[in-house]
Amino acid sequence: MPVKMGRGVLWLGLLLLAVAVAVATAFFQTQFFIETLVSTTNKSAVTRSEQLVESAFRSLHTQLENVAIDNSHWDEAVKNAYHNVDDAWLQTNWKETTAQAGYVYDTSLILNGMTGQTIAAFYRGQPLAKTFESLLGEHGHELLMGLPTDPNTSAVSAGFVSTEHGLAIAAMAPIVPYEASLRVTTFRPNYLILIKHLDAETLANLSKQFLLNNLTAELPKDTNTPLFKVAVGQTSLHPRAKWKLDVVGDGLRKELWSTASTGLSILLSILLGLAFICWLFIRKVASSRDAALLYARQDTLTGLANRVALREFIDKSIKAKHPEFSIAFCDLDGFKAVNDTYGHNVGDELLIHAAQFISSHCGKNDNVFRLGGDEFVVFFAGPDNVANAIVFAKNAALAIAEPVQLCGHSIDFGISIGVTTAKSSETSFVEVLRRADTAMYAAKKHPETHWCRYEDIVSLQELRRLIVTGNRSEKELAAKIA
Repeated sequence: MPVKMGRGVLWLGLLLLAVAVAVATAFFQTQFFIETLVSTTNKSAVTRSEQLVESAFRSLHTQLENVAIDNSHWDEAVKNAYHNVDDAWLQTNWKETTAQAGYVYDTSLILNGMTGQTIAAFYRGQPLAKTFESLLGEHGHELLMGLPTDPNTSAVSAGFVSTEHGLAIAAMAPIVPYEASLRVTTFRPNYLILIKHLDAETLANLSKQFLLNNLTAELPKDTNTPLFKVAVGQTSLHPRAKWKLDVVGDGLRKELWSTASTGLSILLSILLGLAFICWLFIRKVASSRDAALLYARQDTLTGLANRVALREFIDKSIKAKHPEFSIAFCDLDGFKAVNDTYGHNVGDELLIHAAQFISSHCGKNDNVFRLGGDEFVVFFAGPDNVANAIVFAKNAALAIAEPVQLCGHSIDFGISIGVTTAKSSETSFVEVLRRADTAMYAAKKHPETHWCRYEDIVSLQELRRLIVTGNRSEKELAAKIA
């Protein structure tokens, strides 16, 4: 019995489905991993860039604060920027430096702390006629309020401001002496204010220094401006910065998918290989199981189905919708004598010959079984089962005429056949065999016919009973026997 294709295809389909589910799961997991990696990398890049932008502007503040401290905590500045103001000295030290391109500051202003008047102001090497308020406005006052009023205490305050030339960073420090012997006697100190405007050149240098791409800064138009807020400085002004951020895009995503596709292809190949091996193993197991089932239902000597298979046939027919069937119980005459006289090898050959003989007299839809020993059963189903069973019995009986030649011996070959018909509503496997066996032994008592039908025996017994009781005549019995 070969492995059924339907079952093999089912297993193969299940294995392929498992492979498809595994590959699909791997695909979506890979997609999730790549998108998570890209998203995480982009978020990390944004966070890192924001930190760099913060550091860039903080470095400008720190640099400007340091220069303001250096230039304000200075004895020479005290001597030339208080009561006896030396314009030439101021221009040499705080004007000329504003004209230097790329210097730390481009605007300087000296403020009289007592009067609030501008002592001197310079913008990129030129005098600047601006008051403190007109130049720095409210943000300048925020820086000024953060400084001590003691004229001999050094301090610095820096933050973003807005001037007529645009967004800038200002650092403010009181001009105080370095030597303790040189003390300022006014109630409030004069102040040095250094300003660096965030022009295109300054921002370009900052971008290059901190590896930022096209950094710009602008005044916030409203609190909802969707740009990065630079939270640096000691004023309430915090500009919005923007820059070109290099994030992971489709390029890296394609590269990752290219690498992942190779892995997925290898995984698919491995899974398909495993599925094929599993399928072969399943087929082998199924073949072995079918072979075992076949072996358990087959007579090894004659190749016919055995008693187990016969019982399955009968049980199946009993449970069927139209369960009527007939069987012919065949028993070899003189088989024991053949075994005793010529040996079991000749007996086996006789059994093989009997199996072939019985099979040759059956129809293509009839099934032949070896019940055991020298007993065979032919199973007849279908609407003509009764007629077919009787035709088989008659033809088989007529065909037994001459001895058969087996292993150099002439063997008398005879068969006694018992036929019965059964329905599931009135019988069972054991009962069917009992009836057929009864009919077969009745046939042995009539060697001239070699076969007998169980139903006829029952009819004769009933007729004899009626004759004994006086309900029928002897003529009817004689006619029935004839």
